[in-house]
Amino acid sequence: MVLSENDSFTLQDIIDILVRWRKLAIVTFLTILLPAALVIFLMPPLFQASALIMVNRQSNAADYSVSPQISGQPGTFRSLDRQEEINAHVDSIMARSVLEEVISKLDITKERLDHIRDFRKYVRALINFILDTASYVYDETKYFLGLSSRPTEEEIKFLEHERLVDNVKDRVQAEPESDSSIIAITFKSSDAFLARDVANAIVDEYLNHYAKSRDTRARTFFSEESGALEKQLAEAEFRLSEVRRTSSAYAVDQQRTLLLNQLSNTRERLGQAESQSAQLRARIAVLRQFANEPKFRDEIENTRINLAIADAEITALNKIAAKIELQLAGLGDAELKIRQIEREVKTLENAYLLSVKNREQAQVIEERAQASLADVRLVDVASLPLKPIRPKKLLYLGIALAVSIVLAIAAPFFAHFNDTTLYTEKDVKYFLGIDVVASFPKLKNS
Repeated sequence: MVLSENDSFTLQDIIDILVRWRKLAIVTFLTILLPAALVIFLMPPLFQASALIMVNRQSNAADYSVSPQISGQPGTFRSLDRQEEINAHVDSIMARSVLEEVISKLDITKERLDHIRDFRKYVRALINFILDTASYVYDETKYFLGLSSRPTEEEIKFLEHERLVDNVKDRVQAEPESDSSIIAITFKSSDAFLARDVANAIVDEYLNHYAKSRDTRARTFFSEESGALEKQLAEAEFRLSEVRRTSSAYAVDQQRTLLLNQLSNTRERLGQAESQSAQLRARIAVLRQFANEPKFRDEIENTRINLAIADAEITALNKIAAKIELQLAGLGDAELKIRQIEREVKTLENAYLLSVKNREQAQVIEERAQASLADVRLVDVASLPLKPIRPKKLLYLGIALAVSIVLAIAAPFFAHFNDTTLYTEKDVKYFLGIDVVASFPKLKNS
């Protein structure tokens, strides 16, 4: 029954309203509480495993500056504070290369991420079936209507891998602890064992990745180069000793010296003649573009004559060089081979010493640079989470119970204010202005 705005409720009126609409209140209470409790107990669990790492700066100063490593060249000096450096590590932990390596090592799949170890796995399977069916119907409708082209198998595999990486990245969280150098790395999954294994794998992979990134490329390059040169030098020295051991010709006589000098001069002149011939050929190719102009015709002819002279000189020098080589071969190949190997040994020795010097310098530069770098260390591995972070059954049940009680109390008053029937003697007197002589209670069925 709708009352006037000036009417006030007494405690007895409130009790009468609740008693009259008690069935509605009970139905409302159960309608809200029972489905909520069912959803809470069937909700898939979510476990969270956390591992801790510490970013420990080796420098005692609060800030440090990055200075140029090459003297005499300008460098950029930039002050790095502790919080900025920690944030850089947080972003690096979430790097795609780290996550993909973890996915590959642990063989993570979408099914493993959704795995549940109790009866709620059937609820998850039903939810996934509904979502996958809806997605399949939507995609097939697009393909049927020509709104989109059907992807190839390679594209499907690529998209599935991208979704998997994004799914893993959404479950990973790296946050620095307040007022400390500790970074907490957490991973969330419906499988407690998977959450622990992935959190520890991310920490291990990042520590390995960070250790590798601290190695200077220059030192690595010079180390590999010096190792290769050392091997080549040893091989050359061994070949030289073998040639000397098997040959009886050790000294270089005057005739061989003269022939070798002549051969060297001849090859030098041959190189100059070939260079001149190449220049003349290039000049002729350029002048041919202006062959129709009279003033260039004489120049083209002169260039051709010079080219013929240069080619003739090259032919003559080649013959001279071949003749000298035959004379040297006739004097014996042992001396020539010894000289060649000696020159090779000398060249390799100089290159090896230079590489060792560069490697030592690179190592000094790296050690000076790493003196200011932070050291990332493992503080605590992720343990097996025994309780899920979601759902919090007691909290959710308390909220559902409170909402059910509030709505169960509000429903009778809502029904009362929308009721248009005359229910009590007071309603008859108020709306009809008639005094009630007698009223008969409702008879109950016997």
